[in-house]
Amino acid sequence: MTLPSAGIIRGPGEGEFIPRDRPILVKASGAETGGAYSLLECTTPAGGWTTRHIHHTCEEAWYLLEGELTFQIGDRTDTYLSGTYVLVPRGVVHAFGNTGVAPAKSLRLFSPPGMERCFAEVAALAQASPTGNPEANVLEAILSRYGQEIVERGTSRPW
Repeated sequence: MTLPSAGIIRGPGEGEFIPRDRPILVKASGAETGGAYSLLECTTPAGGWTTRHIHHTCEEAWYLLEGELTFQIGDRTDTYLSGTYVLVPRGVVHAFGNTGVAPAKSLRLFSPPGMERCFAEVAALAQASPTGNPEANVLEAILSRYGQEIVERGTSRPW
């Protein structure tokens, strides 16, 4: 693994911005960490949810910075406040959302990385769509390329 000799330093608001209804700021990409992980700063608006899905090729972890998030991990559903760390191992069905009244902010870590590229692809596709939503078959093809599978369809977005 080769890491930048000067390290990676990103101040507040710095990083690659991925525009979505749940904005993402890439603080460290897989390319920058030698393929070890990616670290994303994410904002989840009140009422924002993902669909139940699985990451077959990576672990996903959250550290809640502000607000609260509710997680469905397997058969369990719990709400956590800022200061909480949550890890979902690869292969585990999960979803998360903000059941609070204010936006929630979290750091999300993917190991190995790649989901940051998936999110960027899907966001670009959504921006190009007249409805703001990519066609389901195109979305599922992109997610599949990154080892993600939608388990339960709904009105929530899996990304």
